Amino acid sequence: SITKNLKNITYIQKDLGSNYCQVYFGKKSRKEKKYFRTTILSIENYFPPEQLLQIQKSTIVNPNYVHYYAPKKESPRKLQVILKTGETLDVGGSFVDHVARTFPRKKPTTMPV
Repeated sequence: SITKNLKNITYIQKDLGSNYCQVYFGKKSRKEKKYFRTTILSIENYFPPEQLLQIQKSTIVNPNYVHYYAPKKESPRKLQVILKTGETLDVGGSFVDHVARTFPRKKPTTMPV
């Protein structure tokens, strides 16, 4: 059940072309994936908004696993969320402002002069 394992959920993605969602649990090195027959909207409506945050039309993240957000290297106008597991997820255009208000931004590294 999704509800029993919420604290261990890293992110959830809609399995395109089906009525299933892929739920990712745990750390990158031991990532586990399970399929549930449900929709992103149903999951989002079931949990309080502070427990899961939609970052794309087809992706929801557990805010506890988000390390920071940063502009994409190949397209600085677009954002990506970097998870504490080391994984990187793209942020959809309509979710950029919300992500920018919710998570810390990675500070650009500068070379000492």
